[in-house]
Amino acid sequence: MADDPPAPAAVWSGFLLRSVAVSSWPGLQVKAFADGAGTRPLGLLRLDRPSPTVMIAIFDGIGARFELGLPSQALHFGVLETETPGTYQVPIRGLGGAIDPGVQVPGAYAAVPLRSDARGRRVLDVTALRGALWSGLVTAYGASPPPPLHPGAFAIQMTEGSEQQPFDHARPRGDSADD
Repeated sequence: MADDPPAPAAVWSGFLLRSVAVSSWPGLQVKAFADGAGTRPLGLLRLDRPSPTVMIAIFDGIGARFELGLPSQALHFGVLETETPGTYQVPIRGLGGAIDPGVQVPGAYAAVPLRSDARGRRVLDVTALRGALWSGLVTAYGASPPPPLHPGAFAIQMTEGSEQQPFDHARPRGDSADD
């Protein structure tokens, strides 16, 4: 109708990535967000790989944060290396009850114990790790006892998802666009 305001102009943003990562991980996933916290996702309009090492992504709106990552089905058991080389830790996650299942407890980690095998190699001491995880859970749950650390609960503690690499893009000063 004649009284309707004109449709807003389309605003797109995106990136061009030239990296061996594009060919090394053909399932590389991309996401964009209108805010730096990653709470307002933007729609993916186009994702092309014009050559084996080049990826072009275009999103509907102005991106403040872009994330690249491996497909989410790439789950594995994992540990995190600490700042001290050769030492590792596992984040403590809730198992239900007072802490929702899978939710990481801020600042709570269990040290990963290692032992030497018959050939002198350092390997994970699973029995000692179970004890370290239990101690971490008891501390995290405080006054309420944590649920039992059965095999499924052990898996919740040890499972690592695929890595996501965020790239934050600050808006130019004076730009008050709200997308």
